[in-house]
Amino acid sequence: MYAEELARLRAQARTEGFAAGHAEGLLAAESVVAEVEREAQERLAEVQARWERRLVSATAALAAAARQLEEHARPVADDIRDSIVAAVLGLLEELLDRELALATDPVMDAVRRALTFCPDDAPAVVRLHPDDLAEVPEGSLAGLPGSVRVVADPSVERAGAVAESGPRRIDAQLGSALARVQAVLGA
Repeated sequence: MYAEELARLRAQARTEGFAAGHAEGLLAAESVVAEVEREAQERLAEVQARWERRLVSATAALAAAARQLEEHARPVADDIRDSIVAAVLGLLEELLDRELALATDPVMDAVRRALTFCPDDAPAVVRLHPDDLAEVPEGSLAGLPGSVRVVADPSVERAGAVAESGPRRIDAQLGSALARVQAVLGA
């Protein structure tokens, strides 16, 4: 009986020792796992911070490069735009001068352009340069509606006309047309 009791106590001690060792091992393992997880979190935070610093640095470098490119490209683009606008305006001026030279009656053409936007039944005043008015044949003016009066105005350019009808003012001068084109082109 003593031997049986001893065997039973040994078995019980062994079971308790195994259970205690197992519990101690689990506790130690949990501690090691917690330490490894903490170290992994710290390394991850360091890596993220390093990548964020690199990203901020790369973004700043890219922004600086973009600003520098824009600063260098803007004058070139402005020069190209100015050259194109000057070429277009020069070509347009040459075309208009050629049209004037080929026109059989440029003054009356300007009068007709100016009256295009005036109502037919409303009174209108058409202003012409005094030299142009002196050169217009009497019969040409007689063909205008009776509500139109033509007067000399030295501020109107040669071969141009300005019509006024009520609140309307129609400028049919080529210089004014070129200035409007130039304003639209932004020159």
